[in-house]
Amino acid sequence: MGAKNETLKLTTLFSVVLGKIMIALGLTPSLGLPKETQQSLFFYGSLVQINGDALDAEFLRGDSPDKIGTQLQAFGYVLVIYAFIVLQDQYKRLKVFQVNNFMQVLAGVIILSDRNVWKKNYLAIGNIIIILGNFIMALGRNDRLRSIAPLAYIDPLETRGGWTQATGAAIIFLGEVEKSMRNKKVEKGVQKNLNLENDKEGNKLKRTSVIPDKSCSVVKEEALFHHTLKDLMKKSPLLLYN
Repeated sequence: MGAKNETLKLTTLFSVVLGKIMIALGLTPSLGLPKETQQSLFFYGSLVQINGDALDAEFLRGDSPDKIGTQLQAFGYVLVIYAFIVLQDQYKRLKVFQVNNFMQVLAGVIILSDRNVWKKNYLAIGNIIIILGNFIMALGRNDRLRSIAPLAYIDPLETRGGWTQATGAAIIFLGEVEKSMRNKKVEKGVQKNLNLENDKEGNKLKRTSVIPDKSCSVVKEEALFHHTLKDLMKKSPLLLYN
């Protein structure tokens, strides 16, 4: 992966982390944020999630389980945006949010079925934590749906689930950052070795160009001797008989 693609991938993963943090903030009543601000954080956090998951899926080749799961994650947040815009009934909207949580759990399980994910510890751990966070949030929403309290009330399990998801996404992002930095170090080391090899080859060429070739000088001297001998024989034919 090129430097530009790596930067774009890191930006994409950061947007996923940002989206989950925004959702978690919107589900944290203890911050004392106005109701409208909480809903805006939840709405725009979901919107950022769609963008981040959709772009992240583009970096995955073929129809791998990792790619399919990531696409399903993006679709789940599309349902959330749909519920926000279309559904006015708070009960139905909350049910859609809960469906999204279960879709996120399913998407996470699909992602974990990819063998390549288990080759990177941070991917496996991060996705497991995100699955756990979605499951906790789904339980919290189930409690809210069954409670006699107003639907505007946010269950503590929803808050915990939101921050758990944000933690999992942050682990994946930091793992990719560390991997990117390690790759850059390896590339610099390889380039440094290539430069050293090129310098050595250049020094060898300089030395060979400075040192005269003895075999060439001997051949030139022999040719000069034979040429001189021929001249003498032409000038003094008597030498042939003496």
